[in-house]
Amino acid sequence: MPVLARYRELLIVQHDAARQAIHGLPQEVLDWRSEHVKNSLGVLAALPEGDLGASRPLDTAVGSKEVEVAWDLFHVLEHTAYHAGQMNVLHKLWRDRTGESA
Repeated sequence: MPVLARYRELLIVQHDAARQAIHGLPQEVLDWRSEHVKNSLGVLAALPEGDLGASRPLDTAVGSKEVEVAWDLFHVLEHTAYHAGQMNVLHKLWRDRTGESA
């Protein structure tokens, strides 16, 4: 399988994990913020998925450079996995706080 196709497949898996982490949760849980994590589940869920179809300029501390689609795709995958993990942690913290079972 080509690398970009595999990245896309992994990104779909991470988006599914993020959706699963918040499925069926009431607004109170989506708005709750843990003292350990900056964002709420609702904020994380509302973040854009990103445009993966084109290269773009990337501004860094040392200047600007063109970023290839492969880099963008990897970065979005990495960031989505990070947010899906945060969402799972927040959901668990909420359950622990309220005594709710999984």
